[in-house]
Amino acid sequence: CVSEAFGEDDEVVADDDAPPGWNPWAVLGVGPEAGADEVKRAFRRKALKCHPDQGGSAAKFQELKKAYDAVLKLVGEES
Repeated sequence: CVSEAFGEDDEVVADDDAPPGWNPWAVLGVGPEAGADEVKRAFRRKALKCHPDQGGSAAKFQELKKAYDAVLKLVGEES
């Protein structure tokens, strides 16, 4: 449900609680050029699969939500 969020060549965004190399763009499956609307669509698509009420893992959903919040902050929109 949440794609691999670590990579040497990926653009990495620092987050106080994130492990080194964590990439919220990769978690959402969008590139850094994505706008707020594309980020929101990607989050909703993945949330339908990751949400614990839909059989997903709470930990994976929390990682997805954290990535969503971080990316929206970077594109200038709060969730």
